[in-house]
Amino acid sequence: MQLGKMSHQLAKASPTVRQFEFFWAIALLITGCHAISVNVFTRKRFGCRYLSKLNILFGLTAIGFYTGIGNLAISVASHQRFSALMELLYLSFIGLGIYHGIQVWRSRQRDEMPHTRYSGRPLLMVTGIDEGILKRWVEPLGLLGLGWVAAHVIHQNPVALWLYVGAISVFIHETLAEYAEESRLLDGYDAMVEADFKRSVVSGKRTVDQGFSISQATQVMMRRYPEIVPEYSDEVQGMLDPEVAK
Repeated sequence: MQLGKMSHQLAKASPTVRQFEFFWAIALLITGCHAISVNVFTRKRFGCRYLSKLNILFGLTAIGFYTGIGNLAISVASHQRFSALMELLYLSFIGLGIYHGIQVWRSRQRDEMPHTRYSGRPLLMVTGIDEGILKRWVEPLGLLGLGWVAAHVIHQNPVALWLYVGAISVFIHETLAEYAEESRLLDGYDAMVEADFKRSVVSGKRTVDQGFSISQATQVMMRRYPEIVPEYSDEVQGMLDPEVAK
């Protein structure tokens, strides 16, 4: 049983859960802005919807906070000078945002556009490390390390805080993206197993035990009315070799 989905449907009736979902959505928006604000420095070849004009504006807002009011407040609280480095990073974000935006536009013109929600190819891909590991683990750890250097070596606390929050944000979003993709693939696999079992019941072939079963009464009905048995869904069809789906 899909206990997670069932419990979510029941919980949606609770005002407390709806409030939690609202604040969770706000938190994701904030972390998403921070993730983009650092990703333009560490990645390239973005999808057009991931690095849209609106998302660039969100990233600019995030890094702008640490450049303006946040810069002043953090510097005063830590008894440091106003961070000129944070201003330089802000200007660099604008330049990189324009550069990446042009690259996204050019990829669309040349019909070489990647997945529209692609979060970018890490510059550290030259190391040969798996892209998923780089995005979910190496980049956040690297940002945390740079944040430590900014805080304790060059004494730039606004920069350090931006890097710390950016590291956490990148980790959260890459983890959620990986979970969502895995869930989608597993749903497709389950649909394939169910379709195979139902087709074997209708055809009278011996079924292979793959952890899915139907009562005898239902099997009798399926054999009596084979037209009601669904074939592979369009999504599963697209995942399969044409010969397998026949």
